[in-house]
Amino acid sequence: MVGVLGSRLGAGAAADMGYGWRELDAHAIGCMEAVFAAGMVPLGIPSLPEMAGGRWCDLVDGLVVSPAWRCQATGGRDDDGVADLELSLVREALGRRLPVLAICWAVRALDPALASPEGAEVTAAGEGLPSPAPACELEVGDPELRDLLGPKPVVVAPHPRLHPPLPPAWRAGARGVDGSVEAVIGLTCPALWVGWHPELLPPGDPAREGPFRWLRRRIPGP
Repeated sequence: MVGVLGSRLGAGAAADMGYGWRELDAHAIGCMEAVFAAGMVPLGIPSLPEMAGGRWCDLVDGLVVSPAWRCQATGGRDDDGVADLELSLVREALGRRLPVLAICWAVRALDPALASPEGAEVTAAGEGLPSPAPACELEVGDPELRDLLGPKPVVVAPHPRLHPPLPPAWRAGARGVDGSVEAVIGLTCPALWVGWHPELLPPGDPAREGPFRWLRRRIPGP
């Protein structure tokens, strides 16, 4: 079972969608589908700061963090409490050697969780993802990721851009044509970060399925 952290929607955004004036928690269906397609069972984790990370990690064998509320949602709740929960979950999971797939801006939780002495330079590639999002080609250097993604996958607009040098705890797995780092693998813990949103790609695309298959490989069992 794999935990998928949700995204908080403010009451105004919920009302605009016809759900009435109440806060909601949403999960990316694409992430849930990709987890299931890779042979795992997704468990939605609500983005409630008062829920400690340890209890959820008692239930799950891995973690997916994809903060759509930060990347592209309007009316989402981007507050310190949710960010603290994200960080708490990632730290707890990696402390237990549970594999973590971090997507897009979840790099903010992954960096301190890896206990790097200094973070890589991070720049944003714009505010939110445009629709339709532009595509770009990556060069995959890591052998396992190359097997999962192919040598030159085409992905949807990488959002945060990591620029070398990386901290010692991280290794670049894929790069953009400009040399930016678009996938990172933990050297001291089972962590993968991808700068694109794989769940936005169509089912069957290796750039969608590959990161989740990476996660599945690190979970014991049939």
